[in-house]
Amino acid sequence: MHETAAEATAEGAVPENGSQYSVVRNHEGQYSVWRDGEPVPGGWQEVGEAVSREQALARIDEAWLDLCPLSLRSAR
Repeated sequence: MHETAAEATAEGAVPENGSQYSVVRNHEGQYSVWRDGEPVPGGWQEVGEAVSREQALARIDEAWLDLCPLSLRSAR
């Protein structure tokens, strides 16, 4: 099975059981999913409203096209 970039780097990800998840992004433009209602770690901010884990991962796949951190992309 092919693992998406979002699944490979999702720090707060756990198997979905009806929970809602937020998409979070850090200052380097990296994305992850985070269980809604849990405190977002420092340096990360919520992007959009809470949805199912599957929907959150789909949003990340659409938004995170270049997996390189922003600081490296800027140096190119």
